[in-house]
Amino acid sequence: EVDEMLAMASARSRVALREALGMLRHRWDQTRLPLAEAGRLRRRLGRAKTLKGSIRAARSILVKLAECGEDPRELEKEVLELALLWERCRTRALIALAVQKGDATDLAAALV
Repeated sequence: EVDEMLAMASARSRVALREALGMLRHRWDQTRLPLAEAGRLRRRLGRAKTLKGSIRAARSILVKLAECGEDPRELEKEVLELALLWERCRTRALIALAVQKGDATDLAAALV
């Protein structure tokens, strides 16, 4: 019974991860960010390990846009949405991995 529950949880977490990745890909495809800033945002998000780090990465891109003479208010919602979707994918991936491994400690860490 426990194995069945773990298999079901693993399948559900993979589905949730695929859905989150699809939403993130769709948003990246629609971004109005300049190419250089989009790349910079991806790199910074890749280094972020927490929600706070992802938000910090988004804010740094907005500051950079302002320094380049662009109005960051036009892209603020978009950049923050990308950061939140990225964080959602990261968290879903950690949950899926923890469930697959059957590691309660990793699962607890992913949920915090």
